[in-house]
Amino acid sequence: MTSAQIAGVLVLFSWSQVAAQLVGTGEISGKVVDVQNGNPIPKAALTLNLEGPRPATAIAITDSEGAFRFEALPAGVYQLQAERRGYQTLAYGTRVAGAKGTYLKLAEGSKREDLIIPLPMSSLIEGNIQGSDGSPSHDIPITLYRMIHRDGKLQALQEGMVQSDAIGSFRIPVSQPGRFCLVANQSPMQSYGMVFMNSKQVMLNLPAVYPPGCGDEQGERVELAAGARRSNVNLTLVSALAGQVKGKVILADRPVGTSQIQVRFRSLSPWPLAFQFSARASSTGELMPFNLGPGSYLVSAHYENGGEKQMSFTQIEVAPGESKEINLTPQPMLQLSCQVKVEGPKPERFRQIAIRIHAESRPDLFSIRATWSEGGACLLAELPGGLMRLSFPDLPPELYVKSAQLGNRNVLDTAFELHGNPSQDLQIVLSSAGASVSGEMEKPESGDQTPATVVVARIDPPAQTTPISTKTDAEGKFRVTSLAPGAYRVYAFDQLEPEAFENGFSLQQYLDSSQLIRVKDGDQAALKLSLIRRN
Repeated sequence: MTSAQIAGVLVLFSWSQVAAQLVGTGEISGKVVDVQNGNPIPKAALTLNLEGPRPATAIAITDSEGAFRFEALPAGVYQLQAERRGYQTLAYGTRVAGAKGTYLKLAEGSKREDLIIPLPMSSLIEGNIQGSDGSPSHDIPITLYRMIHRDGKLQALQEGMVQSDAIGSFRIPVSQPGRFCLVANQSPMQSYGMVFMNSKQVMLNLPAVYPPGCGDEQGERVELAAGARRSNVNLTLVSALAGQVKGKVILADRPVGTSQIQVRFRSLSPWPLAFQFSARASSTGELMPFNLGPGSYLVSAHYENGGEKQMSFTQIEVAPGESKEINLTPQPMLQLSCQVKVEGPKPERFRQIAIRIHAESRPDLFSIRATWSEGGACLLAELPGGLMRLSFPDLPPELYVKSAQLGNRNVLDTAFELHGNPSQDLQIVLSSAGASVSGEMEKPESGDQTPATVVVARIDPPAQTTPISTKTDAEGKFRVTSLAPGAYRVYAFDQLEPEAFENGFSLQQYLDSSQLIRVKDGDQAALKLSLIRRN
């Protein structure tokens, strides 16, 4: 065997006699190359996964010519992945990091030869950081965050961290394409909202953020494609004079004990300047003066005495060096009783669902969850009142929400006002009699199926929820269940990144490539889909 025939060692998840049963006579071989110039990539690691009821994994390393070979393989369906430092990790047949690649079907004694896996180089962000006087800042931690939307919220996932060198320069490698923010902290504790409980004003060190405002929902972010380089990123460290805040919690008809009041401040500034903390109140309800960084804040006062609970909210703006006084008057908290009914057979092991209620204007202001159990009764408690909206996270896949009524109001897809404890229960109806859609992809000429992302988007009545998506299996088949009655468009994409819809991906341009279905309870639609290639 030549150096180009480095064989993978079959590593099984089940051992002993099972190993002997899975040894076969098939082979898979090929090369790993640089996507830009086609040059071979030596010392790349190949991982071969056998799919099915007896999964197994084999590993190989490419030689100086970028070649690899797996021998003695049993018949089956395989997934193949390549990785190398300085390059993106990709599966065979895909261009999206983290996505499944083409299913490789291997018959007993057959060979799959000359497979080519082109890898793009990792991306890079480089630049300089300086102080407010323009001088280079050395040894400053700089953190790279991947910005994604998940569950309807903008989230920051730490991708990597480096320190600036002696001349204030930095370089951060990026493993996968995406949208990014950079944050530099000269003093992390102060930068993220350390509050100094004294009456003397102080200077607060603030994070340097690039691009400015990238933590805003609609803010600009650094967008990097595969192998791209962003240079000349300049960060400037700044400080700001803290404002002073004092005030009082007012309860007109009773004395207030310190243990009965909690005052919470939540920064409304975009990430990474957002934070929250609690302030102290005296036995007379006086807030102890403290320093607070410039910005917008949501202030809440929570009062509890025995079984009685009250709460109030207010929003304040604090300018640098400003002295701010606030008065908070807690009001009785509300509760909403609810009843849940299931139409049709209940799923096996079905015991409870989660019901979430949140403020319409600011879903992150508060979130109350109630759990329904066998009796069907539930309670949404400790609500501040105002304009509310319902959602149903983690609903079992066999069910859909058929209706949600509060009195004569439909509150399933619309916001509703809540003032005072309602005299009527919230009536929620779930159904297990929803429609389903199943089907398969058109067979490719090669016989190897590439996993497609099938998207089912409701268009009538319009839905505010993210479209449903699922992956096809090794045979190119799919199934989606528990569809509410209505009209849907069904798409099948070759490449679709996780959280694509929440990150602004639109289906509008692909309408002509979709299929329209209309379903009612119990319908079983069957489709044959053509693959939509985005690139």
